[in-house]
Amino acid sequence: MPENPGAPDVDLDDRAAPVSPTPTGHDDVDALLAELGSLAGAPVAEHVAVFERLHLGLRGVLDATTAG
Repeated sequence: MPENPGAPDVDLDDRAAPVSPTPTGHDDVDALLAELGSLAGAPVAEHVAVFERLHLGLRGVLDATTAG
């Protein structure tokens, strides 16, 4: 019996490799997006903290560009 009945049967060896983000031309945004590379080897439990930090950083960049 499967560990998780109803879950899709996924071959984890067929997953796509992480892709580097396309440069935006905005240095602050590109630096933040580059941090996504740290997720590749990190436990899933740590992903939320990275996403939250990047979200705050991107909001900061957006707020700075719309403020002036």
